[in-house]
Amino acid sequence: MSKELPGAIYEPSDYSSAEDMIDLLGLQEGDSILDLGAGDGRVVMNAASRGIDAFGSEIDPKLVAKSRKNIAENGLSHIATIYQRSFWEEDFGKYNALTIFQSPFVMGPLQEKILRECKKGTRIVSNTWSFPDLKPVATRGKIKVYII
Repeated sequence: MSKELPGAIYEPSDYSSAEDMIDLLGLQEGDSILDLGAGDGRVVMNAASRGIDAFGSEIDPKLVAKSRKNIAENGLSHIATIYQRSFWEEDFGKYNALTIFQSPFVMGPLQEKILRECKKGTRIVSNTWSFPDLKPVATRGKIKVYII
């Protein structure tokens, strides 16, 4: 069902929001994160620069190439990876945290996938949009933090 939903229009998180998203997760070296719709890789690079195993899922081949180039130019290829595929194909259970900046119409089906696949204690940050039934445990401006 969810795989049929189109992706969001590319609108990157601003650099301040990308930093806030990682700050609010409270992750440590060795934790792993998946950015859903990684765009140019800025959230992934922010996490990787802190020693967090950072992954991104992006379907647009041009954005995948751009993000991989950005990662390489910043010397983060050893700890940051961008997959060229839809995040609907990802197993969320492999990660300690998820970062999200999606469209409102995605949040309901995404909540269902998160509740099915994420382990207890998984931390999630969403830039701008809220989940229909999950309550944030913290907020900073338009950034919301959830814990499963």
